[in-house]
Amino acid sequence: MYLSPAAGRLDACPAASAGSLHLEIVDTIEGLHRLGPEWDNLFQRSGKAHHVFQQHAFVELFARAYHLDEVGQAKPGKLAIVTGRRAGRLVLVWPLVEQRCMGGTAVSWIGEPVAQYGDVLLDAAEPALPSLQKAYAHILTTLRPDIVRLRRVRADATIGPLIVHLGARARCEQGAPCITLAKGGSGFEQRQSGKAKKNRRRQMRRLEERGTISFEEVRDAASIAKAITAGLSDKREWCGQRGLLSAALSDPRFDTFLQSAACAPGNPAGCVVFSLRLDDRQIAFALAFRCKQRLMLHVISYAPDIEKHGPGVLNVEAILRHAEALGLEAVDMLPPSADYKLDWADTSIEVCDYSWGVNARGRMWAALSDGIMRPVVKSALSRLPHNMRKRLAQRQLPKHE
Repeated sequence: MYLSPAAGRLDACPAASAGSLHLEIVDTIEGLHRLGPEWDNLFQRSGKAHHVFQQHAFVELFARAYHLDEVGQAKPGKLAIVTGRRAGRLVLVWPLVEQRCMGGTAVSWIGEPVAQYGDVLLDAAEPALPSLQKAYAHILTTLRPDIVRLRRVRADATIGPLIVHLGARARCEQGAPCITLAKGGSGFEQRQSGKAKKNRRRQMRRLEERGTISFEEVRDAASIAKAITAGLSDKREWCGQRGLLSAALSDPRFDTFLQSAACAPGNPAGCVVFSLRLDDRQIAFALAFRCKQRLMLHVISYAPDIEKHGPGVLNVEAILRHAEALGLEAVDMLPPSADYKLDWADTSIEVCDYSWGVNARGRMWAALSDGIMRPVVKSALSRLPHNMRKRLAQRQLPKHE
């Protein structure tokens, strides 16, 4: 990775901006909670649909699931949420977490590995680059990190101008497929081939021979909790059979977070659960986040024993019909890109990972861990025999009764 000299220099911002943007670091759950009304107001003013993972509710629920223990004490991974105010009004939120690793300090987006997009919330009236420059300078002087890691940054992200200014090069590039719905253009079925439609009708007929098929957006808390538990169990079984490693699924806190997000009173995070059932059995599941006329399809799973009947495909079709009926504009399939997503998608946007050192130790660490070790480990795992990968995946996934 290459970083221009600007990455290590605190460039001066225009005097007016430097004199009036007041920056602070919020590092406690209590402080994060108190920010709620102001944060929500900023999100409503200037947030976009892809900022769903930068909503206050999402960040607070994540912090409570991942950064507090059972008795409410802080766990490793210190909150470091940068806030910027102009004339007392919240105009910037850069949600980070600070972690110690290999004798150094790293800052990264809060929400990993759950959040699929990382970004800054910035008031639309703010001068973007000067405000981001000042916030970045505040991070360097206050938190003094050795390395900055910003994963899953969309090509249209608010933080993009700062990344370009710093000269950061992407370490990993992937796509985020998206399905435009009727409100945003042509309906998804108009873009499907006759063969694809015929195949789904055949799959539905075969399922209907086994019993009654029903689809629903699950709404009551008890049913939501049951659907999530069954859906994640199927997902883990699917990953285990294919020898796929997942940082999110290997951590029981993932279950805790999804349950709290989906069942929170008033559903402030916009978390929704879908279930496709064969008689009384859930055979396909999806969890998504609804935000500003878009649906972010976060977790998809199906019962592995009836995979040949296409329950996953039929569930996605039902979700798309449901989303169109609600008048939504698009369903975002989120990164990474995959064939089953591309079968539905008509657009895609580039999503990149960035990391850079801000001092000699950080540059060495970034080059070693992110530039060499991570790609080598990923490549080595992909070349393992399937049975060995399968055992490794099954060993890392939590077991549920």
